[in-house]
Amino acid sequence: MTLPSANKQAISNCEPLSTHRGDENIVVYADESGSHIPNGERGHEVLVICGFMDLVGNWRSFIDKWNLVLKTYGANYFHFREITYCNREANQYTDWSKEKADDYIYDLAIIAGRSAISIVSARTIDSLNRVHQGDAIKMFEQAFLEFFRAFEDVWGSHLKAHREPVSFVFDQSSNRDWCNSASNVFHDLKKQDSRYGSIAFCDKKNPLTIPLQAADLNAYRVRQVGAISYMPGNGMVNKPNLRILDLILNRNMFPPNHQLSFMQDATDAGLKRLVSVLRADKKLQEAHWREQGTKQIYYPLDHFPWNTYKTDENRI
Repeated sequence: MTLPSANKQAISNCEPLSTHRGDENIVVYADESGSHIPNGERGHEVLVICGFMDLVGNWRSFIDKWNLVLKTYGANYFHFREITYCNREANQYTDWSKEKADDYIYDLAIIAGRSAISIVSARTIDSLNRVHQGDAIKMFEQAFLEFFRAFEDVWGSHLKAHREPVSFVFDQSSNRDWCNSASNVFHDLKKQDSRYGSIAFCDKKNPLTIPLQAADLNAYRVRQVGAISYMPGNGMVNKPNLRILDLILNRNMFPPNHQLSFMQDATDAGLKRLVSVLRADKKLQEAHWREQGTKQIYYPLDHFPWNTYKTDENRI
């Protein structure tokens, strides 16, 4: 099989938001984190495929808002890894303060989670190794199968009224096995399920596929959480507590009766205020823990006094 990114159909599908697509069509933008990591290297034990699913009309609005944040901060594009390693290697974020980098990430997260639904799939690499005896292609196919199953679950709970086939856009990769594994699994599912429309592998820096940068944000963050909560010998990653960034990115996943479901209808300005309040509370909590000589991780669902936070007064 030829590499999907070399296929004319795959390349043409890098333009799902072009004018010939209706606003009610659905596009999934997805990225991975951890696929290139050797077995068991600390901090990279989790193989993640994550994305966002939304209507074409919403994605068009997203691109304008995302570009505005990039322009405001003087960035050419978003790549989470570059921010993480900006003190070790020269890139566009090298001279940024931690405060500016955090502001930037939160502002982009607010845009990323505005209306899109998060799709998350994560497995520990050692569990994939045990099942497939180190066969990279089978490991990758398993990872993609679980991602597409996660898509089906999200579809069933959020978008089951839609009937049009879905376009899947993945970040481009030089790993032929990775791309071919995705294509193989996708086309097998497409034979059985009309929801699977097209698949493409595209450049996240391409102005036409900027939503891949939001997928990068989601995937890298999920891998960070997975690496923190990873326990050798387990299959699936243990479900971790959510931090501030996780709440913002995944706010559309809260059920209607959840205490944080109000975030789904919040304005961007309201969410920025909420993020500022949460970050300030985090600093206070961490200072208090230091005074006590204890080391803890701040989890908003556990540590923030939501019962005293009045959403109407803060105009969230």
